[in-house]
Amino acid sequence: MTTNQDGDLMDLTPESILSDIAGYQGRIDTAAAELGKLPAGKVCCFRLQKVVDKKRREFISEIEHNARLLRYAEESLHGLELINEYSQ
Repeated sequence: MTTNQDGDLMDLTPESILSDIAGYQGRIDTAAAELGKLPAGKVCCFRLQKVVDKKRREFISEIEHNARLLRYAEESLHGLELINEYSQ
């Protein structure tokens, strides 16, 4: 059992975990694409460089956060598979 965003209880199923994994991967892909659009080198002025650096940190943080969530979901899926295997 787990709770959704509204606090309601819901069953964990392989399908719900796989859906979560796909969502996390999608967020990682989006942030990585946005990160790739940022200029690779230094920008012309200091203020613009600060903005680019801040965006770069935000995208990297988003990627790292969702990668952790993805690993937790994969571990949950594996644990659920083990529970289902040994409960039969």
